Amino acid sequence: STAQVWTIDPALGVDGPGRGSAQAPLKTIGYAARQAAALGTGAFFLRPGTYSVASGESFPIALPPLARVLRDPAARDEAAAVIIDTPLDLRTAFLLEGATALDALFEGLEIRGGQLRGIQMLARGTKLTSALRVRDCRILNSRGIAVQANQGAK
Repeated sequence: STAQVWTIDPALGVDGPGRGSAQAPLKTIGYAARQAAALGTGAFFLRPGTYSVASGESFPIALPPLARVLRDPAARDEAAAVIIDTPLDLRTAFLLEGATALDALFEGLEIRGGQLRGIQMLARGTKLTSALRVRDCRILNSRGIAVQANQGAK
């Protein structure tokens, strides 16, 4: 099955029911992730801009077990960055956690700040198959581990 796609734009988007298309983007990744939680999967196309507390984000952003977080492939300005700006007093920007198989892809993002982790995956079971792929991402100013994947965590 194909994951539902949510388009997110921190400057022009509006969070609300019936939104998330390319024509009517959402404002925050967190809102889209909460909508995707019931489905257990989601593809999040992030338009260039800064995703931060100032733009309405709440960290850590809890993602569904099967998640794709990508720079919007339709974004025309290749020089414009997708910046996830996590406050330094917070531990993690993105969190995937669960007792089911976890499978995540992060691509084309710049993740800044965070006290300990840019991306954290916690698979809470010893017989799970989990995959974490990070492509073409920059993780800057992390004070600890940029990417962490734990298998069998209790």
